[in-house]
Amino acid sequence: MLVVYTTLGPDDIVPAIAPAHDKNEFVVTKFSSGAFATSPLDNVLREHGIATVFFVGTATDGCVDATMSVAYDLGYQPMPIDDACCGHSPELHEAAVKTWTMKGFVRNTEQVVADYPWQPWVEPNVRNHYELTRIDPSYW
Repeated sequence: MLVVYTTLGPDDIVPAIAPAHDKNEFVVTKFSSGAFATSPLDNVLREHGIATVFFVGTATDGCVDATMSVAYDLGYQPMPIDDACCGHSPELHEAAVKTWTMKGFVRNTEQVVADYPWQPWVEPNVRNHYELTRIDPSYW
């Protein structure tokens, strides 16, 4: 499994969950709340053939939500793990989780473990249509 840590600075990772720096772990520094706008995150995910992205982290209602929204628009299937995220307040966290629940993507850690081995949840034809339109604008 590919693991990508997004940070606002190189010292932002809590030591208890710091990467082991093996070939499947990346640290990506971002310069905005959403990781796609100001980091190479999209390139890293596409180079590894990733379609479904599990999200854990802080600021469910801020950085996590901003990154998931762009991931969704770029054709990824974002999966927030609700009990592995926290918000600026419990109310804001719950609001973000409810928003993503309406889209049908929210999981908890127990569900993620039970779902293993994970299957691609994105319909391949949808993904291929997205890639065609992104590569060849005349497709429209």
